[in-house]
Amino acid sequence: MSFLNISCSIAPNNDYIKFGAQTTISELPFDSTFSAKGDIATLKNSIVLQDSILNVVSGTAATSPTYSTVTLGLNVADKTYKGKLQYSTASFSLNSKPLSKLDSKIYYSFISKKNTSDIVQYTYGGKTEESELFGYRKQYTGVDLVYKLPFKTKVLGGFEYYQSY
Repeated sequence: MSFLNISCSIAPNNDYIKFGAQTTISELPFDSTFSAKGDIATLKNSIVLQDSILNVVSGTAATSPTYSTVTLGLNVADKTYKGKLQYSTASFSLNSKPLSKLDSKIYYSFISKKNTSDIVQYTYGGKTEESELFGYRKQYTGVDLVYKLPFKTKVLGGFEYYQSY
């Protein structure tokens, strides 16, 4: 007599914490308004890794992976994966009216995603696989100018610099 062993993966517990602040200062020279905003958010979770995984290449029955002790921060004994993502953002803008018909805006923004989760590395069928951590940093800055013309028309111009790595 044989029994079918079925296991399923349940969604991990997620802990999300976010701190943020923003401010606006108005009535500055040249009818200017300064705005600044920033926040930091952290997402943590943990989940027990499966004892078997489906071999999606051949579509055959499940195979049992061997988890490596090389993985960073992974408790191989209980096969618990710990994930951690940290998001950071900061931005500011200065809106001004230096002339009666000219509006200007200077701005800067920064966004970051840092992934310090466990790296899961396992071997099955003679092949070694490893999870890849994804993170990024983006920043952009720019200047916008709007000049008001007669008959409710405007001329717009601007420059923006964007960097991602």
